[in-house]
Amino acid sequence: MLYINTSWLLKSFKIGGKIITPPTNQNYTLNFLKYNRAKGIDDCNNITWSCEVTNHKIKFSPIGGTKLGCNDNSINKLFENALLFSENFIPDEENLVRNNGGSSNFFLLNN
Repeated sequence: MLYINTSWLLKSFKIGGKIITPPTNQNYTLNFLKYNRAKGIDDCNNITWSCEVTNHKIKFSPIGGTKLGCNDNSINKLFENALLFSENFIPDEENLVRNNGGSSNFFLLNN
């Protein structure tokens, strides 16, 4: 897989025309592993995915992980849904760009 051993930090994403950025006290990460696996942290939980890479596009499977209670201002559910309900992610230099049905929605992570 092209992205093995890369780590990404969430910068922002867009849902319904609104740009969502993580609160400054929260980190959302995505790390690509061997065997089409990925892991990350969504503010308060460790999470894992299976992922499929085709023509440099990434599609995530359902999430598994811990189910701890997050802070009231956590965007963890929005983060998880942005990963799961996107058609794919396309690399764009130092970012992964979220593609959601040709709309202008985006999801950027820094390597």
